[in-house]
Formats: sequence, structure tokens, C-alpha cells
Amino acid sequence: MARLLIPLVFSAVLLLRPATSLAGPGRGHTTAQARWDRLSSRAGPMAVSSMGDYVIGIGDQSVFVQELWQNGNPLYLLANTRDTAVTMVTACCGEPGRVIEPPLARWEVKPHSYRFVDASALPRSGLLAFSANGTKIGWMTAPASCGREAGAITCCGLNESGGCDSDLAVRYETLEARGGRQFTLMFEIRSGTYTKVVLNKFRGRLFDGRPDPIPLPIPDLVGVTASTLPVSETDSAFVVETNHPLSEAPIHTVYATYRLPEQAVGPIACVTGGVYLARGGGYGLLRGIALKH
Repeated sequence: MARLLIPLVFSAVLLLRPATSLAGPGRGHTTAQARWDRLSSRAGPMAVSSMGDYVIGIGDQSVFVQELWQNGNPLYLLANTRDTAVTMVTACCGEPGRVIEPPLARWEVKPHSYRFVDASALPRSGLLAFSANGTKIGWMTAPASCGREAGAITCCGLNESGGCDSDLAVRYETLEARGGRQFTLMFEIRSGTYTKVVLNKFRGRLFDGRPDPIPLPIPDLVGVTASTLPVSETDSAFVVETNHPLSEAPIHTVYATYRLPEQAVGPIACVTGGVYLARGGGYGLLRGIALKH
């Protein structure tokens, strides 16, 4: 649960932060997140919110970056919703707005497509700045082990970008989904960290209702189960009451089953929700899954 992204202090850069923040700047986040919120408050209005984990540049930039770990190795899922190819470049970042040359990696992403790229050669600490076709789009923490890398998993980090904060992790049954089929995500929640986790049910496009919705499909959430936590259902979401466990466990696992529409269009699909922190505040949640055609 990806702390979806980070505004850079440049007037020409798309400014991002975890939208739907349930807390004010600096509340309910890591020290690094609070520091980022203070910086971003001076950077100007946010252009679009990412609702979570691991998204950079969704909106005007129309690209997606999400950190993943698969069997102990760090990867990035890169997606391009543009009509033209995108060259993604990452470099070390000393402080917000100060990129340290030379670039560390460069990846081409075809129009309306996704790819997984190996991130194991990148630094394992500090910040990494990202750009698309020469335009700076944000920065994230470098890939850092969360200690639970078996299988395919994402964990919290600076601005939901991925990292080593394993209080809330999302484990993938599969990294690629198909239209008309179901897939399951497993939300692994550390006991005592959150009061509730909300998983949205609706289907449509990301940020439908805005003048400029992002053309990424959102699947139906057809069911949520947990053996150690109570789950309730509303018209719009499933709510997991993490502060009233049915039985004690250091890590609670919540199984969420989604179904994509038959004619799902886009390089990735996104699931959305939000979490409420036990110490107050909270943040939005967004996860991407590659959409195989």
C-alpha cells in the first residue's frame, strides 16, 4: 500500500500526493511522509490525487509506476495510457527538486501498454526521481525489503510508493488479470495499526465523475472475507473492522475478490479504498494490476 506519490518542487512538474488523505498533512504518516507534506504545502496546489500506493504521474502525465517484490526481487510495474511511447528514466534524488545525475535506468513503454522491469540494480536506500519523456513526474523511496517478499507483494512506503513499511501489504494471486475473469488480492494487515480498511465496490474508470477521468478500468469487488476480522458491506464498499478482531493474530489476512468487465480496456486496472490509522488520520489506497489482452 504502495506513501500512490510525490510532488516535486518545480513549477513545471505535475504535483501529486496521496489524495483522499483522511488526515491533514503529516498526520497518520511516517516521519518522511510528514516531511514531504510540509514540503508539498509550499509547492502549490495538487494537480490530481493518487489515492495510494505506488502511483506516479497518473493524470496529465498518464503514466503509472508501482513497486513490487516477487520472490525477494524488486520490480516496477510501468504502464503508459498515452497514444505515443514513453521513455521512463530514474535517477537518484538528494532532496526534493535536486536530481543527481547520471540516470540509473531507462525504460521504454509502448503506447497503451505495460511492462515489468527489474529494479534489483537500483539503490536500496534514499530517494529516486522519475521522469517521462524528459518531464519530471515525481519521486519515491528506493526499493527496500519489507521482510515478506515470498510471492508477489507491495508494501507501504513514502507517499504510498512502495517500500519497507509492512504494516499493510498487498499480496497478488497473479500479476496479470484478464477481462471477464476474477482475481484475488490478499491484504495483510498488522494488528493494532488500523481501525478499519475500506475497499471500494464500484466499477468504472479511475476518478469517474471528474471532468477528466483517468482511462483506467476499476473492477467490481464481488466479495471480501477474513477469518480473524469482521467484515461489513455497504452500497459502495466492504468495510473491515480491524480494531475489533474476532481472534488475535499478529498479521490479519483479508481476501478480496474482484471481477473485471468483459471488455476492459487499458494497460492496467486499479482497485481503490482507504485506511484509518489507530493513531488518527489515514490515507487513500490504490493498487494496480496489469491487464492482459
